[in-house]
Amino acid sequence: MARCLYNSTIREFLQLSPEALLGRFVNNYHGAALTTTNEAWANEIHIMQEVLQPWMDEDGQVIFEYDIPRLGKRIDVVLLLRGLIFCLEFKTRQEAKKENMRSYIEQVLDYALDLKNFHLLSQNRIIVPILIHPWISKSSSVFQASVYDDSIYNPLLTGPARLQQLIADVLAHAGATVPDPSLGADWVISPYSPTPTIIEAAKRLYENHSVEDITRHEADKVSTDRTIAYILNVIKTSREKGEKSICFVTVYRERERRWSDWTLPSNSLIRMVINWSRTRVRSTSPATGHWSQCLPRLWPLTIRRNAKLEARKRIYQTLGERSVSSYR
Repeated sequence: MARCLYNSTIREFLQLSPEALLGRFVNNYHGAALTTTNEAWANEIHIMQEVLQPWMDEDGQVIFEYDIPRLGKRIDVVLLLRGLIFCLEFKTRQEAKKENMRSYIEQVLDYALDLKNFHLLSQNRIIVPILIHPWISKSSSVFQASVYDDSIYNPLLTGPARLQQLIADVLAHAGATVPDPSLGADWVISPYSPTPTIIEAAKRLYENHSVEDITRHEADKVSTDRTIAYILNVIKTSREKGEKSICFVTVYRERERRWSDWTLPSNSLIRMVINWSRTRVRSTSPATGHWSQCLPRLWPLTIRRNAKLEARKRIYQTLGERSVSSYR
């Protein structure tokens, strides 16, 4: 399965005509591309063929519409140049709105975070997320290191006319002054191993069942009320102690003598609470009140990773709002 619509060396990309490139995009696209989509691709091709002229003779790679499975989206352009990874998100004049700048910044940041955490050949690389907005006439001039020290630049903003200079400035700032062929075509097929969030896992669990199957949970009111009361108590306790907890609710089906895998019957409820402050996973039954270790430490680590990503997104949203104010 293709991971992108097009990828090649910078030299090969510059040697092809815009019409030939657009034809490849359309041929590789699964489904019928809208007129607006074709226009957006043509615009990106035109911009990138002008931007990449200074690096024609270098061993860089240019990749269009790179698939990010976890997010269900595609990065407009990934540029591999001198050992750095540039994530470029383009906005057309038709869709670009200054009031949506915060969501645009969050989008390109999501791409960078996803590559850093789940894309094997990106994990030890500098990643530079850049938003190209048609209404911006100047570029970001301050390059800030990540507060998490993970080699991701704070999102940068620029207009199409200033993109080439911004890339050159970033290369200079990162000390990438000589060609670096270490990032090649194998980057496109790098192993990608995302850890699903709890919500994503639940969606996958139920996506093959009908609404009737999902709603036929057989839970009585007494058990449901008891469960709700217990969860509310966990929330209250967590707030009071400044802790973070997560509750899993599952049941045992006495009628079939097996753990329920996709329905929610009413019999003895098992509640598992992950206490982040102690990195422990506990299990309790309302009938016995017995606590015991029940899962490995994988879950707390996974949840912490997702929490870290969300916290970082909030920081960047604040930084992004400050940056955007200078462009209005």
